Amino acid sequence: MQPSEMLCRQRELKRVVRPSHMYLKEVEFYNYYGRPCDHELVNYLVENAIALEKLVVNPCEEAYFSDGMKRLMEPRERALQQLKGKLPSRIELVIN
Repeated sequence: MQPSEMLCRQRELKRVVRPSHMYLKEVEFYNYYGRPCDHELVNYLVENAIALEKLVVNPCEEAYFSDGMKRLMEPRERALQQLKGKLPSRIELVIN
């Protein structure tokens, strides 16, 4: 699948009642680029993984986003800007 095919598209959000992810303690997020869907997934995890203690973010590499995607800033810098200080204190944030 090409990176251009993986772009997030606008969609209607629906609230679905499901059991919380009660036992999920650590999440490792690969290829974080800072798109709205990346941020939406982090917010979903914070709200629904009630035992979440650690979020490890691995920003995407330059080769991943240089093909057809406008480069605004480095993915690591964007992850820091979007997430640092915005997660509950119970969740440790690690950005590689």
